[in-house]
Amino acid sequence: MKKIAVGLLAGFILAGSAFGDVVKKTKSEITFRKFGTLTTVQEEKLTVERRAADMESTFKGKGLVGSLAGKALLRSGKFGEIVDLPQSSVINIDHKKKRYEVRPIEPPAKPSGAEESRPGREEQAGESDVKIIRSEFKVEKTGETRTINQFNCRKYLITWVTDWENTKTGAKGTESLTTDVWTTELTPELAADRKVETAFFLGYMKKMGLDRDVAANDYLGLAWIEILGSLDPAGGKPRLSTSKAAAELKKIQGFPVVVDGKYFSKSEGGPAAEEEESSGGLLGRLSKKVLDRKPKDEGETPVLAYYTELMEIRTVDLAAEDFEPPAGYKEKK
Repeated sequence: MKKIAVGLLAGFILAGSAFGDVVKKTKSEITFRKFGTLTTVQEEKLTVERRAADMESTFKGKGLVGSLAGKALLRSGKFGEIVDLPQSSVINIDHKKKRYEVRPIEPPAKPSGAEESRPGREEQAGESDVKIIRSEFKVEKTGETRTINQFNCRKYLITWVTDWENTKTGAKGTESLTTDVWTTELTPELAADRKVETAFFLGYMKKMGLDRDVAANDYLGLAWIEILGSLDPAGGKPRLSTSKAAAELKKIQGFPVVVDGKYFSKSEGGPAAEEEESSGGLLGRLSKKVLDRKPKDEGETPVLAYYTELMEIRTVDLAAEDFEPPAGYKEKK
């Protein structure tokens, strides 16, 4: 992916500070075909250097694996998070227990059993057993319009389809992603809000040592798709190149209000499911469930569905106390 220049980041920060701070309320729903649905309502306060978010999450699991995921990864409850870029700190808040914990901003931990390095498929094409037969990515303006939460919106359709073959195992498959994006006109206020959000998240990712395309991740739900990929111990699935998608994504005009995506995966041939290797522990069990390619409704039900909705956004002046734990909460040492 493209590198983010330090000068560009500084420009965003200077521009953003002239437009005020942001309060944004969103609702999201992530559905994993194999183990349940996570619904979150979040309100965040944002400047170019700090972010405070309060979120109420509900996870409805399926079966034993869903229960394990709910306890270990996708907990229900009311939580908060405060990110302070100048202090390089993150404060995690548990509102039920009325306590908080402070930790430094660090690169994300790699899952147990994950590869040390996982470059894009194009970069390792000479080494990979996975051969890309067809890869198509396009963005279409549909002409449909709708009013969502008082925003006048128009619809775009993003489609990505990849056919692949594993030359070593003989497995063949298709990965596909369809995303409906509803956008509203980019008013001066929304443009200012976007500058603040972009400046903060670029700064945050720089602190974590990451290099990401913010817009692509927002539109495509790539963060959740990457989680699915991290559960694949064999590393055999093709990856979407966001650099190639960038030109198509420029067709999307306006500010995103709703992003509704569905990710499908279908394969045949190769080793029998019971012979596939998987890492141990919780990750291995989740991996086996998520990557089971032969359900009765394969190809019809998405492996992953994600939905995000902008409920409210406004420009305000935030104070220092907006980025502190609530009074009376105790720090967990």
